Amino acid sequence: MDDLIKVVRVLSDWANLPAPDFREWSQLVERARIPKPSQQTPQERSPDRDWPMMPAMVSIRGPLASAFEAEDVEIDAICVTGHALALGIAGPVQDIHAGRLRPRQIKLRILTANIDVSLPLPTHRQEEDAERVRQLRLRDRNIYVNTLHGALASLRDTHGIEVRMEFRGIPFTPLTELILLNGVEALFSYCKISARSVTDAKGDSVEVYDTVTSQGMMKRFNAASGYYADREFVTESYRWFNSIWETISTEGFSS
Repeated sequence: MDDLIKVVRVLSDWANLPAPDFREWSQLVERARIPKPSQQTPQERSPDRDWPMMPAMVSIRGPLASAFEAEDVEIDAICVTGHALALGIAGPVQDIHAGRLRPRQIKLRILTANIDVSLPLPTHRQEEDAERVRQLRLRDRNIYVNTLHGALASLRDTHGIEVRMEFRGIPFTPLTELILLNGVEALFSYCKISARSVTDAKGDSVEVYDTVTSQGMMKRFNAASGYYADREFVTESYRWFNSIWETISTEGFSS
């Protein structure tokens, strides 16, 4: 209480107001501790009234389409291969070609696993399949990275939109996927690990343990929603992404 009254006196002096004495401040604190009457019994109260519900899983296409309505589009993503992001961006790219959208510039930064280092996932279930598994992941990553690169580069060539793309590798396999939009939104999902069969270029099957994504369904957090939890999640997500980008990531494709 002594520490509190010191703070109150400083603030009161700053505001040119008389500071309450110790007794008055103590009474204010005690009144604040008295629970307010409620028409609901504790059993009738729902925790959802006091805390925002966890965002439901949404398709990334809607948030991405909204993000491209801005004049300056900025997308940062950490993903397993870029599959979901490539599919999600296809819609806005088509809208730009059709004249329904016209951003001034697009900036894209992507972090994905560096295939040149030993990764824990995907991993072979048979030792002799090790190199085949590495080649399969390299193929998948290049397909979606090149899809993103080609789709956005076409906007620069045909519409004169300023496009900046950077792709960097990280020395681990992401177990979460995160897409950050225009500084205000975060799309997030966990990746599950499961056994599955993949097919190589020759049509032969390879058994692997791999990360399985949510197929374009992610939880949506918006810093402008009014919820403190959403705002903090978006802020911390940017800090996390930038900490990886600026330290352990290595340069990949850029244009």
